[in-house]
Amino acid sequence: MSCKPLFRSISAAAVLAFGASTAAHTATEIQFWHAMEAALGERVNDIANDFNASQSDYKTVPVFKGTYDQTLAAGIAAAAAMRRRSCRSTKPAPRR
Repeated sequence: MSCKPLFRSISAAAVLAFGASTAAHTATEIQFWHAMEAALGERVNDIANDFNASQSDYKTVPVFKGTYDQTLAAGIAAAAAMRRRSCRSTKPAPRR
């Protein structure tokens, strides 16, 4: 038996295993909406970057959403949209 086919098989298996392992370890992205401007906004970015550097399971992405009122309104709208999505039935309504 030649070593080339065996080496190719082992190489292919290693590539597949490596590809599967990297796909399984993708970080979960979390958007962090905030209303911090200027120096405080930079501090939020620094905190998120420090957190991201400290681990690989999650990636926090700070997102400036405007004033406090605008950020609160965006959060309320997002929560309402999530509730509407979760209340929808996956089956079509019966015809009458």
